[in-house]
Amino acid sequence: MIKKEFAKIGKQIIRQLSSTVEKYKDIEDHMDLDAHGNPTIKTVAEHHRLSKSQISQLIFYHFLHVDERGIICDVSEKEIAAALNCTVRTVRNNNVVLAETELISYSRSGKGINICIVPYPQYFEEHGFGFMELEYTRFEELILIENVNALRLELRKELVYDNDTIKRQFNPAENTSKISFNDYKIFTPKYTHYKGMMQKIAETQTSAFKTVVQGSTIFFVLKDGAKNGKMSKQEKKDQYAAAIRRTIEETFVKLSGHSTDSTGIIMSSFQNEDIADLVQLSFEYGIERVKSALYSLIEQAFFSHDAQVVENYGGKIRTLIRKELSKNLQDQVPAELTAS
Repeated sequence: MIKKEFAKIGKQIIRQLSSTVEKYKDIEDHMDLDAHGNPTIKTVAEHHRLSKSQISQLIFYHFLHVDERGIICDVSEKEIAAALNCTVRTVRNNNVVLAETELISYSRSGKGINICIVPYPQYFEEHGFGFMELEYTRFEELILIENVNALRLELRKELVYDNDTIKRQFNPAENTSKISFNDYKIFTPKYTHYKGMMQKIAETQTSAFKTVVQGSTIFFVLKDGAKNGKMSKQEKKDQYAAAIRRTIEETFVKLSGHSTDSTGIIMSSFQNEDIADLVQLSFEYGIERVKSALYSLIEQAFFSHDAQVVENYGGKIRTLIRKELSKNLQDQVPAELTAS
């Protein structure tokens, strides 16, 4: 199971995971009859607060290979359990709850389960709530937080800090974000609604934020050297673009026997859009897989006897990677036979 370095997660989903998930349903109101004496139909909202394990599992799904419809195919329950340090039974129970709250739907497949993150397409709608980037290393730290309310608060801090990005662009000195006690009470359980408990929950420190409770307000700022998902991804984009260009040059030197691509034939064949596509593939499949496929592509496209013009380097690299992954998976035992 391949995990992406960064996941796009809807801001509305982060709000719900750090608070409650709303599920709407129609009910008959027998105290309010229509003109024919029949009960009227009213829509009511049910509020469900997810457990730490359920929150972690839904976020984890975003790090898998999700298509534009929110669908993830052939996921091993055993590998999900291993990644989240829980049992397969817990994974299955969590899926039931996540499906009941209409966050996912799922079905069994020959290689495990297929999952659909139901609200995923809404993340990218023009007038939607948008999404935020979360790095997998940050997620690994979040799931180690033992107290579920501390996890909820940390997710809310990620959301608030991301929303404050525009404010920091206009005034870089305004790098501190805050959550008031009234805001805190909106998304936390009632039994935590006193300042002593808020102080205790906020004391859970992570590598991302330096947090201080002053009066009735939680103030937090990124620690020195720490980056949120958006900042970290931009830094990785620059690193991967440089690594890809370097790989193109080194591959030409190795295959041609020349000391350099002095004519620029190879490098000029890759436009900025092609490099951007390869960077995106690096986030999906890993930079080493992209570099390996790039070597094969350059060999085929420029140094083979039946070389053909490549119109779409990104598409060709994706095909090569998927073929290699498919070949590696052919001899694997089906997940259903190994799940306990």
